Amino acid sequence: MPHEAYEVLLELTRTQLDLNILKVFFNYVAIFPVGSLVQINTGEIGVVIEVRQQFPLKPQIRIILDAKGYAVDNVYEINLKDTPTQFIIKVFREEERIIFPPV
Repeated sequence: MPHEAYEVLLELTRTQLDLNILKVFFNYVAIFPVGSLVQINTGEIGVVIEVRQQFPLKPQIRIILDAKGYAVDNVYEINLKDTPTQFIIKVFREEERIIFPPV
């Protein structure tokens, strides 16, 4: 998955890759592509709806399930760049998505 590749490449900047070149590369490759189903550290689950080039690790997310796994009554959005204490802890693989309601 893209976020896993990001972590591997970032680790390689210690010995084999130039960090500046990697930054340019990730300006063109989304770590969390729009449409990705993600879980944030508060337990809520949502869909990535926007990724800003300046904040690739802090996308805007539409929350669809609360921390207990229940559908939220009113879907809402969180812009992770505005909430420094919230961050993505899991990206669901395609085969895991079938347990969630359609987005």
